[in-house]
Amino acid sequence: MAQGLSPSYSPPFGSQISPATGNLIVKERGFTLLSPGVSPDADVFFIHGLQGHPRATWTYPAPRAKENPAQEHARKPSFRKKFKAVLGQQDKEDSAPAPESIVYWPLDLLSKDFPNVRTFTFGYDSHVTNWFKGPAMQLDIYSYGESLLNGLEARRRDDPRRPLIFIVHSLGGLVLKDALRRSRSANEDRFRDIYLSTKAIFFFGTPHRGGSYVNLGLTAQKILACSGFDTNDKLLRDLRFDSSTAKLLSEEFSRVLDETRPKVYTFQEAMGLSGFGPLSGRVVEDSSSALDYPLQEKDIIHANHVNMCRFSGFDDDGYEKTKAALSHCLSMSFNINTMGAKTSNHQQLLASLHLSDAQERFDQVEDAFEGTFGWLFENQQIGFADWLKQGQGIFWISGKPASGKSTLLKYAVSNKRTYDYLHENSTGKPWICGDFFFTNRGKDTQKSINGLFQRILYQILSQVPGLKRFVEHIFNQIVAVQGSWNLVYLEDALLAIVKQRKVPLNICLFIDALDEHDEAYHENHARLVELLQRLIESSDRKTVKVMLCLTSRPENVFNHMLGSCPGFRIHEHTQRDIRTYLHGRMDKYLYKRPDLRSDPNIMTALSSTFKEILRRAQGVFLWVKLIVTDMEEGLTDGEDPFELGQNLAAIPGDGDLEELYSGILLRLRSNYLVEAFLMLQIVYSAVEPVPSTELFQALDITRKGSLNYDWSVPREADKERRILSRCRGFLEVQQSFSRDEQGIEYHTPVVQFLHQSVKEFLRDSRSFEDMRDKLRPTWTSPPSWLPENGYAFLLRYRVCQHLHRYGVQPSEVRKLARFDLRKFDVLYHAYMVEMTLQKPLTEPLDALADFADANWLVPCYMKHEGWIAPPSWQPIFLTLAVQAGLLLYVQYFCESRIDINRLEGRPLLHYSVNPEPKSLCQRKTDPFLRSSNMVKLLAQLGANVHQSFEGLTAFAFAFNEFSNDKFKRDQLRILETLIRLGSSTEDPVAWRQDGASLNLPMTALQMAVRMDNVNAARLLIDYNASTDVLTDDEWAFLRKGYLYGDKPPKFKDEENFTKEEQLQRWLSDRERAIREGRNRHPILVLIDERQERGGRGIRYNRSRGSSPLPQSPPQRYEYTSTPGYT
Repeated sequence: MAQGLSPSYSPPFGSQISPATGNLIVKERGFTLLSPGVSPDADVFFIHGLQGHPRATWTYPAPRAKENPAQEHARKPSFRKKFKAVLGQQDKEDSAPAPESIVYWPLDLLSKDFPNVRTFTFGYDSHVTNWFKGPAMQLDIYSYGESLLNGLEARRRDDPRRPLIFIVHSLGGLVLKDALRRSRSANEDRFRDIYLSTKAIFFFGTPHRGGSYVNLGLTAQKILACSGFDTNDKLLRDLRFDSSTAKLLSEEFSRVLDETRPKVYTFQEAMGLSGFGPLSGRVVEDSSSALDYPLQEKDIIHANHVNMCRFSGFDDDGYEKTKAALSHCLSMSFNINTMGAKTSNHQQLLASLHLSDAQERFDQVEDAFEGTFGWLFENQQIGFADWLKQGQGIFWISGKPASGKSTLLKYAVSNKRTYDYLHENSTGKPWICGDFFFTNRGKDTQKSINGLFQRILYQILSQVPGLKRFVEHIFNQIVAVQGSWNLVYLEDALLAIVKQRKVPLNICLFIDALDEHDEAYHENHARLVELLQRLIESSDRKTVKVMLCLTSRPENVFNHMLGSCPGFRIHEHTQRDIRTYLHGRMDKYLYKRPDLRSDPNIMTALSSTFKEILRRAQGVFLWVKLIVTDMEEGLTDGEDPFELGQNLAAIPGDGDLEELYSGILLRLRSNYLVEAFLMLQIVYSAVEPVPSTELFQALDITRKGSLNYDWSVPREADKERRILSRCRGFLEVQQSFSRDEQGIEYHTPVVQFLHQSVKEFLRDSRSFEDMRDKLRPTWTSPPSWLPENGYAFLLRYRVCQHLHRYGVQPSEVRKLARFDLRKFDVLYHAYMVEMTLQKPLTEPLDALADFADANWLVPCYMKHEGWIAPPSWQPIFLTLAVQAGLLLYVQYFCESRIDINRLEGRPLLHYSVNPEPKSLCQRKTDPFLRSSNMVKLLAQLGANVHQSFEGLTAFAFAFNEFSNDKFKRDQLRILETLIRLGSSTEDPVAWRQDGASLNLPMTALQMAVRMDNVNAARLLIDYNASTDVLTDDEWAFLRKGYLYGDKPPKFKDEENFTKEEQLQRWLSDRERAIREGRNRHPILVLIDERQERGGRGIRYNRSRGSSPLPQSPPQRYEYTSTPGYT
C-alpha cells in the first residue's frame, strides 16, 4: 500500500491533507472524517485505547530492514525507547515506516470494502505521559465519555437515527461505555438517539474488569514522574482491576445491552507483549475481555495487545475476521434488537440463561489488600497450586465468619497464575472456568441453587458454543415453551454436558460461601454439596474432567461431606496479611496526620495498640477492619491516642464479632438511635437489598405517616453519610440492578448489611429489644411504630408507595403487561407481621383491598409468567389474603366485612388448597403458600366443603392437582384436613375413557392406583375409601406383583453369567419373594392391613361391599395451630 493517497482518492469535505505527503491528516484530538460513504447506511466510529492514537493504533507499520550485528549494536534502544515500544509509543524519528508498507486499514481497507459506510475516528489524550508534547491533560474517563457523546450528536444531525457501529480498542471500550451510559440517561432526544441507534460494537482487547497493563503503566508513570514529567494518574487508576469506575461502567453498560440488544463482537489477544519476563503474558486476559451477554460472539486475534488491531492488508487474518463480522452486521439490516427469528438458537439459549446481576456479588467483594494472599500460590503446604497443576475433584477452603474467604477466592479467580497452573493440568483439552459467589443478603438468584446452576451453565455454553447440542433438546422442548428454567432442567442440562464423551473438555468452577445458600437447613446444604459432587462423579476424568474450588464456614454438614477433600483453613494463614493490612491502613491515615507522626510517644502508643490488635485478631479480617475504622474515626474526632489501647481492652473477646457488634450498638449516639433502629429493622426485614431511595421513603413514612410525607429524599451523597453515621458501619451502600413490580430493571444504589455475620447477630441476639428499651424513656407517649418491626414498616410503605403511584389513575395497572407480586411484596410482609407480631396489620391492608376491589385490579396483580386468572374465577383482594396464608386478617375480614357464602366465582376453599399461579408459591419469600390451617379456618367461617366449582369439590380439585407432584407432605396434610372436615373420598377427581364409554368418573383411590402412588393410597385406605370402584385393569395391576413382574426383563451375556443363568437366578428370586410375601404391591398390602384392623376388607377376587368409617381417624399427620410455610 503506497504511502500517499491513490490518485482517485477524493478527501472528505472539510478534511485536511498534508501538502508534503498527500496523506489525510488525522487529528490527535476530536473527530476526523475518513470516508463520507455513498448514501451511507451506517456510521462507523473508531476509538483508540490506552497509549493509542486515532491513526497509529489502526496502522500497520513497516518492519525494519535486517541490520548487521555492528549496526544493530550501534542502534540498541535506550531504556526510554524500550518503555515506549512496550506502551505502543514511537519517537518521531522511528514513526515513519517504509513508504510501501503503511496500511491505515479504516481508510485503506474498510472504506473500499464498505463504500456505503461513513467512517470517523475519535482521538483523545490517553497517554501515560505526553513526552515532549506538553503537560498531560488532567481528564478522566468520564470527561472523555462526555466529549465523545457531544461530538457524536453534532456529527449525526443530518440523520440522527442512522445505525451506529463502534470499533474500539482497550480503554476506548470504557470511554464508549460512559458515552452510552450518558446517552441512555439524557433528557434530550438528540442525545438519547445515540444510545437507541447503537446496533453493534467491536471490542478489541477491552478490559471490562481492568487489566495487567495498568501495573506496567503505573511503573512507567512512577519512573517518569521522578524525571519531572507530568502524568495522568487518574486515568490509570480507572483501569485498575475491578476499580470503582470500571465497576460502575460495567454495571450500567449491562443495562444498555439488555435494553437495546446490540450485536457485540469480542476480539481477544492471543500473545503477550514479549516472549519473556513480566511482559510475556497477555495484557488483558480472556476472563476480563469477555462480557456476560448472550448476543456476543468471540474470536482470537493472533497478535499482542498493541498489534491486535493493526492489519497488513485485505488478506490479513485479523482483518478477514473483522470484515466478516461487519458484513454480517450490515446484512442483517440491524434487526437484532429483539430475540426474534433472526436470533440464532444458541443466542436464544444463552439469553434464557443470562442473569443481568450475575456479576454483581463478585464486584461487591472487596479486592485483596495490596501485598496480601500471595501465599495462596507460594505456600506449598496448603496445596492449592499443586491441586491446580495436577489435582482433581474438590478443593475446600474453610474459615471462620469474616476471615476473608470471599476476598481470597476473588483473588484466585482474578489471578493469572490460577489459569497458568490449570493449563499445566490440561492434557491438551481446553479449560472452561466459571465462578459463583453466594450471598444471603442478595437477590434470589444470588443465593439459590437455581441461580448457581443457571450462572454455571451460561458460562460453560458461552465459552464452548459446541456444547449446546447436548442441552438444546431441553431448551427447545421445555424451557422455550415454559419461558424459564427450573432446577430439574438446569441439573439435567449440566449433567448432559459432563456425561457426554464426544467433546473433550476440562471444567473448573470456583464457588464461594456455600453456607450462604438460601435454604439454611442441614439437609439443604447437604443437597447442594451432593449436587456438586454429582457433577464430578458424572465425569470420566478422561474426556471430561470437573474440578471444584469451594469455600464455606466449617459447619458440621460441610465438615462431614468435605472434610476428606484437600484444602485448608484460611484463618490459620492470614496473620501476616492482617499485619500488612493493619499497617497499610494506618500508614495511609497517619500520612494525613503529621501532628501524630511527629510525636514519638504517640507513635510508640499506636505501635503497642497495633500489636495487641494483631494478637487478638484470631484470623478474622472484618474484626480488624472495624477496629481500625473505629480508631480512625476516634482520632479524627479528637480522641486521645493514648486511650486507644484502653478502648481496645474494653472490647471483650478475641476476634469475636458478636462482642464487637454489641459494643458498637452500645456506643450509638442517642440522637441517631431512632433512625438507626428503623434502618436496621427495614434492611433486616427486606427480601432483597433495599434501594437507598426506598429506605429513606420507608423511614420517613414510618415516622411521619403517609399524610404528612411529601415523597422527597435527601441527595445521594447525604443519604450515604446518614447511613454510615447512624448505623456505625453495620450497613453499606452498593451499586446494584433492581426491578420494580412491572419487571422494569434500573440501576441504583442499594443498602445491605456489611457482612452476613451482622444479619446473623441481629437475628440471634436481643439487639432490637435493647434498642427499644433505650428509646422508650425518650418519649412521654411512645410512637405507635415502636413495638412494631421492619415487616410492618415495609408493609405500610409498600401500600403507600402503590397508592401514590397508581391511586390517581388505577387504570394504569390494567395496562401493564405484567405485575410481579414478588416485587410488590405486601403479602409476604403481611404474613411475616402475623408470624412475628401475632396480629394483623389491618389499616394498610384494608386501604389496599378497597383500592384493588373498587377498580377490579386483583386479576392484574395475579398475572405472572404468562398466567392469567380466568374471568369466571372473579378473584378479589380476600382471594390474595387466603392464598397468602393471612389467617388473622382473613378471620377479621370475614367476620367484619363480608359473608364468604355470598361470594361469586371460584370458592375460597379452592384457592386455599392450591394457590394460583403456581409460579408465585415456589420459594420461602413468595407471596402464596398452601396451608391446611387456612382450610380449617375457612370451614369454621362457614365455607362448604361439598361446594363444586367447574365440576370439582375442593378435595377433588386438590387431589387432581397434587397428583402431578407425587403428593408432598403438606399436600397430604391438606387432603386429610378436607376428609376430616367432611369431604367425600368418593367424589370424582377426574374422568376417564373406558372402551365405548366416555367421561366415566374416577375416584381418588383409582387415580392413586393408576399413578402407583402409595402415600396417597395409604391416606385414602386409612379413611376407608371404597375399593369397589377399582376396575379389572386396576386390580390386575395390583395383583401383577411389585418387585418382580410376570415377564422377566431382557438379559445380555455378561462376563460371569450367561443370559440363561441370569434368567434362572431371576425366576428363583421371584419365587422366593412370592413365598415370603415380599412380591405383593404395597397398595395391596395396605388393603389387607385394613382387613386385619377389623374392616370388612376386600379379597383379591374383588368381592364388593363398603367398609364403615373408623370411629377415630388415625393420627398419621401432625397439625400446628401456628401458620407457617410448609
